[in-house]
Amino acid sequence: KPHGDMRDIQLFLEEIVKTTRLPDHWTAARDKNGEVYFANTVTQETSWTHPLERYLKELAEACQACLSQAERQRAAWLLELEERWRRDAIDERARWREEQDAWGHFYYYHVESKQTTWKDPSATIKPALQLRLQGIRKLADATVISR
Repeated sequence: KPHGDMRDIQLFLEEIVKTTRLPDHWTAARDKNGEVYFANTVTQETSWTHPLERYLKELAEACQACLSQAERQRAAWLLELEERWRRDAIDERARWREEQDAWGHFYYYHVESKQTTWKDPSATIKPALQLRLQGIRKLADATVISR
């Protein structure tokens, strides 16, 4: 059986999603038809898309790429990917500056996008990194790959 089948990757991602915390203030719920949606309890935003969707797509691509690697190359490839993703998270957090408004309230300012937010961006960066690292650990587990 060839590795990297889309159904296998979907099952892999579902397993990761079940065990990864949502970013702060996000919850999962079901509508009256039983469909899962996500809600932010602070902003009241709702979405059919997982708040970490971007990272899930990235993890799906990494899973497919990993499974296409020769077995003897996977460990080195996964280690390199882990280092890159850790660096990316550190770099992303470094792009945010903590500022104080005229009333003494702290907020965060992204130096590139100019976006501002009251909540610490680490609340989104950390769960995204945790999701990615959990995926790497699962991919490194030979029993997951040999299924």
